[in-house]
Amino acid sequence: MTPPTRASRPRSVRWRLGMLSLVLSCLILAISGIALVALDFQRGEADRSVLVVEPAYDANRQVATTMSAAQSALRGTVVLAASRAEAGADDQIAEMLSQYSAAQQRSEAELATLTGLISSEGFGRDSQRRTAAYAAEQRQREAIASWWEYGRTVSESESATPAQILEGQRRFASIEAANSELGAIIEQERAAVRANLRNAIVWASLAVVGATIVALAMAVIMGWRTTSALTKPLQRLRDIVRRQRHGDRTAWAATDIGAAEVRELAGDVNALTKAHHDLTDRQNASLDVLRAQAQLSRSVQSSDTLSGALRRSADGIGEALRVERVVIGVFNDRRKFDDAFVWTAPDAEAGMDNPGELRQELAEQAARIWEGDRQVVVDDVSTLLTVGPDGEDWWADLRGPLGRGGLLIVPFGLGDQAIGVASIRTSEPRPWTDNEVAFVHHVVGEITRLVVKETSERQQAEHVARLEELDRQKDDFMSTVSHELRTPLTSISGYLEMLGDGDAGELSGAQRRMLDVVGRNTMRLRGLIEDLLVLNQLEATALPSDAPTISVCEIVRDVAEELAPVAARAGVSLTPEMSDGSWIRADRVQLVRALTNLASNAVKFTPTGGRVRLTCRLSQDRRSVEVRCSDTGMGIPAEELQHLFTRFFRASNASRAQIQGTGLGLVIVRDIVERHGGTMRCNSVEGQGTTFTMVIPASDETGRCEVHDAPNARPVYSPFARAAQRAADREAAR
Repeated sequence: MTPPTRASRPRSVRWRLGMLSLVLSCLILAISGIALVALDFQRGEADRSVLVVEPAYDANRQVATTMSAAQSALRGTVVLAASRAEAGADDQIAEMLSQYSAAQQRSEAELATLTGLISSEGFGRDSQRRTAAYAAEQRQREAIASWWEYGRTVSESESATPAQILEGQRRFASIEAANSELGAIIEQERAAVRANLRNAIVWASLAVVGATIVALAMAVIMGWRTTSALTKPLQRLRDIVRRQRHGDRTAWAATDIGAAEVRELAGDVNALTKAHHDLTDRQNASLDVLRAQAQLSRSVQSSDTLSGALRRSADGIGEALRVERVVIGVFNDRRKFDDAFVWTAPDAEAGMDNPGELRQELAEQAARIWEGDRQVVVDDVSTLLTVGPDGEDWWADLRGPLGRGGLLIVPFGLGDQAIGVASIRTSEPRPWTDNEVAFVHHVVGEITRLVVKETSERQQAEHVARLEELDRQKDDFMSTVSHELRTPLTSISGYLEMLGDGDAGELSGAQRRMLDVVGRNTMRLRGLIEDLLVLNQLEATALPSDAPTISVCEIVRDVAEELAPVAARAGVSLTPEMSDGSWIRADRVQLVRALTNLASNAVKFTPTGGRVRLTCRLSQDRRSVEVRCSDTGMGIPAEELQHLFTRFFRASNASRAQIQGTGLGLVIVRDIVERHGGTMRCNSVEGQGTTFTMVIPASDETGRCEVHDAPNARPVYSPFARAAQRAADREAAR
């Protein structure tokens, strides 16, 4: 079948739309031309009206007005001159003559303007009317000149005879007649301009409407023909698209029916449909890979051992990617496989079950790959170079016995060191997708996390074992210190007391002072040892679950009574303040030690004449008991408050004052309070005093604290307080 000739070919949609656009453009240009011509004519008539005719009309009226003013001024001059005997007549005559002169000057300017407007080309399109207007203007000018001649004679003589008056009236009547004639001609020109404007608007509207009707008619006709040529092919194309949208993969648009543009559109729809099918297939494959990735991740994460995770990873990668062989393993420090697993498809081609990749070469290649691109993606191993970049044939083993097929190698590691590798092979060339490569990376990432987790757990277990051993050694050391240091200190203290009592004879004053120094340092050393033992005990034991319920106010009273002699000798007022219902579950001995440490510190750091208060009360919500020790001592520098509960820390002002201390008392207090589930607070202003507050959870049991009626109450032993009292007693005796 021969192709149709050009003349027999149907008009294309482009040609039809082009012709429609061309015709519409021509009609629009015609309409626009008509409108422009009409607008230009209207603009010209409007310009004549505004710039020539109307100004000429106004100028002619102004000439009449000016001449009337000049006549009035001349008459006034004559009348006033006849009655010159009256007072002020001369001034009025001068004023009238001034108005007369001004009117004469204005009339000359107005006549010049009027002459220019009448003589211009834009005054009138009718030549007869222009000639008549020009003649009337000349007659008016001559009449005005004649009247001004008359006026000059009268103004100079300042008097007029009846004959002169009649002559002036006659000449002024000539001016009025000429002015009226010229005004009538100008009015005719005004009416002609308005008529031209109305006619231009009417004809322009009719022309635009007619051209618009013709354009619409042609647009409808050509549009109908173009629509008819497109409707059926587009309807068939629409049906094909609907079938494709509902998943019919057999629906394809016909490319040999309809206009050229419709055929091109059908071809584009077919291409888009094919691309959509390809994209859908890739998305489904990606979703399958993602589902397999999620399932395999859960399986690997639930593995108890690294070997199990490697086995599951090899099986999962092989089944998800539908490959022939998967090798995955972890290296040891010598870059040899410790754990490695090989998965081979049941229908793998002969030669694919060779585990030769587990040799040393794969480990070395994995290290090189890790240092480079960190992956090797090859669609066909037959395209690999025989010799590698460094001159070695390190791709030889990777080509395998078949010498063809796809290859994917993904090493994994930590930092700059590779710790393992995953190798995937196919028997035939295969283009690897980004999702498949990402899937393998994700799996080896899970293996890496598992390796890191096992390594971390092993290191953590070793660290915990070392810490437990160090803790045991510390306990042994503290036990040895307790035994080896306290025993000789007890002996030294005994002999010091015997020497002080005179059992070895009388002592001189110097000897007693030396013994006091030895005694004080012995007491400091004993306090330090006891504080260390207390800290060790607090760290080693917890508060018993069956701790008794005790009254905090009783402890406050006992501590106050115990330290009262020490405070009295130091000249410090020690005042306890207690409220009812302050009950807690606590270790009485430890709580007494904590409060004694706070109170003895307050007495020690408060100068003579100062005050120390021990208060005990329930909090506002009645959930905790607040025990507060406040003094008016030297205070603590603000910048040192954050280090207050650090072991062996002593405030700088206390060190400068050479006040003895170990720096462990507040640490012991904090540990005791925290052991009871409480908190410590400290507020201090240097030079004004310090307030420590122990906040301890209150007990559900309640009672009444009798402060003054407690004959059976006994103070609890406090080694530090007793030692401080003995030192004060010796100081007083000396």
